[in-house]
Amino acid sequence: MYDKLFYVIMLLLLIINSMDAQQLTLTSVVFDRENNEHVVGAHVYIEGSSLHAVTGLDGRFEITTDSYINRPLVISHIVYGTMTVHNPFFSLPDTLFVVEKENMLGDVVVPAARYSRRQLLNAFRREFLGKSLGATSCIIENEEKIDIWFNYQTHMLSASCDEPVIIHNRYLAYRIYLTLEKFEVEYPGRQLGVGIPLQVFLEGSTFFEDLEPSNIVIVKRRERVFIDSPPHFLRGLANEQLHAIAFNYITYKLDKYRYEIEPSECFVIKKSSDQKEVRIDPGLRPEDLIFSTYHGRIYFGEIGITRNNVEHSRIIFFTDTIFIDAWGNLSNPNDVLFMGYMGHFRIGDQLPVNYRTMTQEKP
Repeated sequence: MYDKLFYVIMLLLLIINSMDAQQLTLTSVVFDRENNEHVVGAHVYIEGSSLHAVTGLDGRFEITTDSYINRPLVISHIVYGTMTVHNPFFSLPDTLFVVEKENMLGDVVVPAARYSRRQLLNAFRREFLGKSLGATSCIIENEEKIDIWFNYQTHMLSASCDEPVIIHNRYLAYRIYLTLEKFEVEYPGRQLGVGIPLQVFLEGSTFFEDLEPSNIVIVKRRERVFIDSPPHFLRGLANEQLHAIAFNYITYKLDKYRYEIEPSECFVIKKSSDQKEVRIDPGLRPEDLIFSTYHGRIYFGEIGITRNNVEHSRIIFFTDTIFIDAWGNLSNPNDVLFMGYMGHFRIGDQLPVNYRTMTQEKP
């Protein structure tokens, strides 16, 4: 009996050790560079994720995750502003030094008098949050802190905020903290909110607070949102399973004529460190153009995708090689532009970059 108990205990220890070996931990100490004192109360998070910590009295933080995530580490503090550490899983120093931000007056913005703040806010909410169920359920808790203006000469709606924007998504049960450094919507004409925007640009960083991790209704809502999202497509692409039942994507060549094409004819995929390296086939570039551009940016290929025969999207690649981690995150999100159905995803539809479906194994 004791022998059996011994083997059971040993087996449990082996399982625990195996689980620990699969985890990755990010830890460091944050200092004030000027006086070399510990920085207490700084928010530290993997950008776009729900993985978050706060520095203690000794300035130390620790974040543990199941696997590599293709996102930078962000240190945010009301006194020191925001600091970004790229590739934290490979190059995170033992100590991080932050500098107190300068209280500088920004450019004076004179909004177009023809639009009231309410009109500006309505246009901002529509393009910032989106139009989905999740978007319409969102409440921006500190909306009065956001500066919004419209330049009718450039057709541009712009917004910024000196403190993190706090968004409560009641439909998906997340509270999102977003450092809104820059937000721009370019309209096709000089009227606010008229026509389909030519492009929407957001610069900032986010982390997610999970308000209902065990609510099965919320869990199912999140899964429904995820299976229509760009990260869902990118996970399927990285795993070479676009045609699998769980992903169910059909890929199309976009040229003079639209025709179905196998993903193997579009992409060459191979393992690269903790990511997948995806090379874009040169044949995806329009045949009649040497240099294809979109809003002044040269792109290396484009493809059409359809899911369930109703969700049509267009994807433009601004580089010939992209890198995707196990979660479906790009090393550089600006390398790929989603248009059409997937192009309408906004903050109100976003899930953490470390989101896992009910059936998904750990990456």
